[in-house]
Amino acid sequence: MYAYRINTEYYTPQLDEEQFTVPEGFVIERVVADNASIFTRVGVDKKNLYFGNSLGYCKAVDKRTGQLRWQYKTDAMLFSRPAVSDKYVILPTSDKRLVWIDKQTGKAQWQYNADGPYVADGVVKDGILYQGGFKTFQAWDVKRHKLLWQYNDINNYCQAAPVVDGNDVIFGAWDTYLRSLNRRTGALQWQWNNGRSVNLYSPGNVVPVVTPERVVIVAPDRFSTAIDRKSGKELWREKNDNKVRESLGRSADGKVAYAKTMDGTLVAMSTGDKYEFLGAVDLGFGYEHAPCIVLEHKGHIYCGSRRGMLAVVNAGTRQLEFTYRLGSSEVNGFEVDPATGDIYCSLIEGTIWRITSR
Repeated sequence: MYAYRINTEYYTPQLDEEQFTVPEGFVIERVVADNASIFTRVGVDKKNLYFGNSLGYCKAVDKRTGQLRWQYKTDAMLFSRPAVSDKYVILPTSDKRLVWIDKQTGKAQWQYNADGPYVADGVVKDGILYQGGFKTFQAWDVKRHKLLWQYNDINNYCQAAPVVDGNDVIFGAWDTYLRSLNRRTGALQWQWNNGRSVNLYSPGNVVPVVTPERVVIVAPDRFSTAIDRKSGKELWREKNDNKVRESLGRSADGKVAYAKTMDGTLVAMSTGDKYEFLGAVDLGFGYEHAPCIVLEHKGHIYCGSRRGMLAVVNAGTRQLEFTYRLGSSEVNGFEVDPATGDIYCSLIEGTIWRITSR
């Protein structure tokens, strides 16, 4: 977020023309320019993009034309990505609700009133919504609007999306803990923290990298950590001179974790049972703190900065391919369109971009 004195002129970056040059094989285009800030990631289905803005509107936009299909008003700014199912968009709101919105009409069909705001991204898998909240984590049968289970032993907010894989739901919260719950019952399987009680060092806003054997995270304490997925036992913990923080992703085969550092470098590390540094590339971002996820897709690695820069790295050579300025504010995250393979990302300044690669 940005604050300005009333008599202060808005910052206008001096843009290098080369930062708008897209190499052959890529198309980058803006598809949405909203009238408010966007703090959410983007939900995607066959027809639409779904997002929330700072005025409290959840919007559905035609992903081909950018035309508004519908909007639903809430009472506070939105921070959570709308969760997309076959029939509904389930909207976690900061006015303390989960709202089931009909995808065709934009009308609310049902809602759940919670004890606190929702700021976390939910995940819909096999008809079940897995949703972090304030001091709670829930699993909902989407079609029946039925709460299947609820885990309440959390002492702060959940913020990032969970990873739902096999029989596990793995997520962090701002109470210092990373947890693994049983996907069917919600029972705690294990929890891990870094041995410190400082909430601001929590893995609260990182999507874990999960492999069949291990879980890898980074956090504001600037450590990379690997945890045994079955037992929750810490396997290795590495304090990089590179200053990792919250921006994390994985290779397509799960053998490599990528972390963006606070000096604008992308580092690669093994997800094995011992720490192994695999290389680094300077993204040209400079000082950096955006928690934007790192995405590998179709042989390219995508990174976003706090000041609107996109960097694309070759996944095979781990060499920087190009950078492109999308705007001047933080890139919130990347989403892959399951229908087309295109990538979408939103910026806080209120724009959504589509990235197509051959």
